[in-house]
Amino acid sequence: MTMTSMSPTASDEPGLAPLVEDCGGLRGRARVGIVGGTFDPIHVGHVQAGLLARDQLGLDAVVFMPAARSNFKRDLVPAPAADRVAMARLALAGLARCLVSAQEVRRGGVSYTSQTLAEVATQLGPGTRLYFVLGGDALATLPTWHDAATIARHATIAVAARAGGADVARAAERARACAARFSVTVLAGDVTRVSSTQVRGLVARGRSTAGLLDPRVRAYIDGRGLYRTAAGAFRREGAE
Repeated sequence: MTMTSMSPTASDEPGLAPLVEDCGGLRGRARVGIVGGTFDPIHVGHVQAGLLARDQLGLDAVVFMPAARSNFKRDLVPAPAADRVAMARLALAGLARCLVSAQEVRRGGVSYTSQTLAEVATQLGPGTRLYFVLGGDALATLPTWHDAATIARHATIAVAARAGGADVARAAERARACAARFSVTVLAGDVTRVSSTQVRGLVARGRSTAGLLDPRVRAYIDGRGLYRTAAGAFRREGAE
């Protein structure tokens, strides 16, 4: 998440730079949430999780950060980064205190949450408290993430559970008791039970995504012809 103005680099995907929203001006803000993910595509569950954290934790800003490539999906190629950033911008347009950052995309390679949070903490300064927002399914694996101690050192974990999802209370206790000693807060309320894999499958079959995708995101997907092939739609995925 680049918190100052970002100029194009040779490693940028074509068309990415005009789609990147500058997240400058956050330095010194007291409470900032980070919502990470491949966002392939961003769906209502992602957005709902960010809004729950924003409202219940009194966040000054929630930054949605599309990954370049997930550490859990190294063998999978997501939709182009420019498209995933553009869809995130559409899904969040008009939502107060919600921003999009392409820091992980522009950094390239595998996106590690530990590296990102360390960078963000440095960029925003010691007066900022960071919250990393994730779902209940991801919480269950959190103690095994790359450099988990760095994640725990820089951010409180805010958990937004999918309706009927994993046993969040038990997973939260395991995360608090693991070697990294995470600080975990469980948000009240459920988010819609939907995955990006499910959405891609619906798009590939020409089915409705009403209630699962922002209509502006679906229009973008259709206009760009994303997720129309079996290879692009039905990929095996981990937590998203």
